[in-house]
Amino acid sequence: MRTAILALHGLNGTGAVWDRIAPALAADGRVVDAPTLFPDLRTTGPPPTEILRLGLGDYVRQAGIWADALTERTGRRPIVMGHSMGGLIAQKLASQGKTSGIVLVTPAAPADCAALSLAPLYTFWNLVAEASELRAFKVWERGFRWGVLNCVPPERHDAIVAAAVHDSGRVCAQLANHRADPDGTARIETASVTVPVLTLCGARDRSTVAASVRRIGRKYAATGTYIEYPEGGHWLVDEPATPRMLADIGGWLDRHGL
Repeated sequence: MRTAILALHGLNGTGAVWDRIAPALAADGRVVDAPTLFPDLRTTGPPPTEILRLGLGDYVRQAGIWADALTERTGRRPIVMGHSMGGLIAQKLASQGKTSGIVLVTPAAPADCAALSLAPLYTFWNLVAEASELRAFKVWERGFRWGVLNCVPPERHDAIVAAAVHDSGRVCAQLANHRADPDGTARIETASVTVPVLTLCGARDRSTVAASVRRIGRKYAATGTYIEYPEGGHWLVDEPATPRMLADIGGWLDRHGL
């Protein structure tokens, strides 16, 4: 029976962020699903006002529906692979018993792993300065290029920036301030995550900084593997370090029979 992988994108992202990763994993015989959260609401252009009702808990519930569907389809709980915000959602699904393992690519931090740093303040400056649950946001372009794409070859920046979609101010606020989330998405009991965990960190990450991701690695040390890429940034899904990361993911999946 083939292993199914549910790949979850991050803030302002879509399933297309996995376009380089998914084919390589599928070539090894795995089923890879990389859906987009609420594609009718999260748009590149001005989004509909309905986007403002979305919170981080809505994303977790939708991802849980997808995970359950893969379990029913394959007879085995999926691996959930998450980038950035998707990595936080993956941790939550693991705590709910919906996965057989999780791969965290430069993941957003649960409440007990946040680390103070000036770099994310600049990366997400427009969200910090204009924070409002009554607006939809993208990370401002200068911050996106500086803090998200700093390790991506410059000739690819324009296309990645152009593909970014809006998220609701509510989601942004709940990622930045865990107390703002009534669903407690970022509160994850370490003992509730009993499946294998692979945590992947970019040492030059200016969004989910290395100090935070290292704490995540320590949080799941009992069942986890931690790998750090000195040349890597936040966009490890498509950087020069990506081939090495793909080899590491493939080896980890094989070692765990996944």
